[in-house]
Amino acid sequence: MSTRELLVAATSHILRRDGLARLSTRSVSREAGVSESALYKHFATKEELLLAAIEDLVAPYSSITAELPAKIGLGSVEELLSELAVSNYHFVLKAGPIWSSLHADPQFHQRFLALQRERDQGPHHSMQLLSRFIGAEQRLGRINPELAPDAVADLVMAIAHFHASLDSSIGRDPTLGPDRVRATLIAALSGLLPRPDREPTP
Repeated sequence: MSTRELLVAATSHILRRDGLARLSTRSVSREAGVSESALYKHFATKEELLLAAIEDLVAPYSSITAELPAKIGLGSVEELLSELAVSNYHFVLKAGPIWSSLHADPQFHQRFLALQRERDQGPHHSMQLLSRFIGAEQRLGRINPELAPDAVADLVMAIAHFHASLDSSIGRDPTLGPDRVRATLIAALSGLLPRPDREPTP
């Protein structure tokens, strides 16, 4: 692993084990086995460390959403949305303790949000890609055209967040989480997919 990768992994480990209160450039450098001066070559602040750790966790989900434009009209809508929702479930399950720590420190949370805005990073980009994918599939007649694309995107992600949050809070077996996500999504899709007697929208 590169020095940067070691630092990101150390940040994630400290956040999950000890929470945000114990996260510092000193604790991260010690956990990663590098000097603080080496850390500052990659990250100037604790906020930057946190942002990198979250980006690392969300990478699998982001890669799937980035591929959505190339998958319009291909394969099964149900399978594509299921893959996306399950990937988001795994992200939320891992990031849950980090988000909890972040909200426990309002001042740090605001600095973190400011850094995200400054770098134009955050979940809104993935949500926009998903919404555009939904709209394109609606025009092909593969998703109910009467529904707002943004609302459909919200629904798909809400299913993942709900199950990840519940599994984490009550201790349900996370290995069964993806099946629960898929089952709930299928139930939602019964109102999203067009009826056989409906003609595709030109």
